Amino acid sequence: MLAHKIEQHVSKELLGVAERFRQMISRWVRTTRDQAGTPTSAQLETLSLLQNEGPASIAALARRRWVKHQSMRLLVEQLAAEETILKTSDPQDRRSQIVSLTAKGRSLLRQEQRVRALWIAQVLQQNCSTDDLIQVVAAIDTLDRVLQTILSKPA
Repeated sequence: MLAHKIEQHVSKELLGVAERFRQMISRWVRTTRDQAGTPTSAQLETLSLLQNEGPASIAALARRRWVKHQSMRLLVEQLAAEETILKTSDPQDRRSQIVSLTAKGRSLLRQEQRVRALWIAQVLQQNCSTDDLIQVVAAIDTLDRVLQTILSKPA
C-alpha cells in the first residue's frame, strides 16, 4: 500500500534511477564483502548495530534486526561468550538486560571495516582516473548530504 502511494508521486524515470542505484549498492556491498573476505553474519550485524546506535536491550535489538526475541537472546549469549559484548541489568527493568559493545567487539568491527576499506581503495586506485575519483568523491558528498537531510527530519 505504501509503495503504491509513493509510486504515484515519482516519475518512471526517477523510479528507474532509484532501482538501478539500489541494485548497484547491493552488488557493491556483496562484492566488497566477498572480495575482502569479510562476509556478513548475524553476529557482525548485531555488533555493528550496537556500535552505530549504542547499548540496547535484547528486545530492542531483536526488533531492529527483525528477528525473534529468542533468536536474538541466543545470539547475544554467543557474543557474550566471545566477550565482544557485555550484558548488564537494565536499571529501569531488572528483568531485562542491556547489551553493549566491548573493546574486543569494537576492535573486531574496526578490523572488518579496515579490510573492506583497503579493498575499495585498491579497486579505486586500479580502475579510476583522477577525474573518475573526483566524480566518486562528489557522488559520495551528494549522497551523504541527502542522507543527512533525511536523518535530521523528525520521524
